Parts: sequence; structure tokens; C-alpha cells
Amino acid sequence: MKNRWESIEEVLIVLNDESSSKINDFLTTFKTLEKNAKVLILSKYKNERMGQKSSVIELTKKDFNLFGKPKSEQAKNIYSKQFDLLLTTDLFEGKLKKRFQKLKAKTKIGLNLKEPNDFFDINMQTTSNSIAHLINFTKEITEKIKT
Repeated sequence: MKNRWESIEEVLIVLNDESSSKINDFLTTFKTLEKNAKVLILSKYKNERMGQKSSVIELTKKDFNLFGKPKSEQAKNIYSKQFDLLLTTDLFEGKLKKRFQKLKAKTKIGLNLKEPNDFFDINMQTTSNSIAHLINFTKEITEKIKT
């Protein structure tokens, strides 16, 4: 019987504007663990922080129609896909929260969030904010879950 970590192939890390400096740390750590990871930045304004890096997607309100449905190709692609694991270290509010909650994943984990959230399957707290530590902690926990 496989554990949850072994069954993870595609990871989506969702960040807000304030956490975009963590992008490279997340991608590097997942690469060393041989997992395919993408970073989605849900922001109010497009900043083009990572240029055209294919593993980083930045969406703003312009990528959604008046009713909150994805309208750009990038948004349609990310919202039509189901990821094996969704991770975030951020809380989202208002329209960003609604957009965040429409993302699909088999397992959703909130890491060191200020307050627990029912959206997540697992809310994890640890004393370290190191990205490598958070991801290794996620690996340890998901290895204990049998699929």
C-alpha cells in the first residue's frame, strides 16, 4: 500500500504578493525531493517577478471574469487541473480567498497559518519557517497517510 507522499506527482504552491520571495526556495526544495512543483501567485496587481519561468504562474483579477470564473488561458489551465498536493503558507481574504478555494487538489495543506482553516485537509504548525523544514515536515506527515 502506497503512502500519500509516494503518490504525489504534481504539487501546487499558492502564495500571495508578500510571500513571493519564497518562490525559489519552494521550487528548489521540491526539485531535490524529485517532485514536480508549480507556484501560483494570487495577487492584486501583476508584477512579473519571475519573468517567463514556466513553473511560476501569476494571476490577478484581470485573469477572471466579472463572475470570478477564469478567463485567461493560464487561469483556465490551472483551475481545470487537479493537483496531488496543494500547499500554502498564506491566508487569503475577499475575492482572492474565493479564487484560492476554487483550486482542486487531492490533499490540501496549510503550513504555519495564523489561524486554522476548514478548507485544508491538514493544518500543520511547526516552530521553523524555513521552507526546507516546512516541506520536509510535510513529507514526514504525508508519508504516514496510507492511500
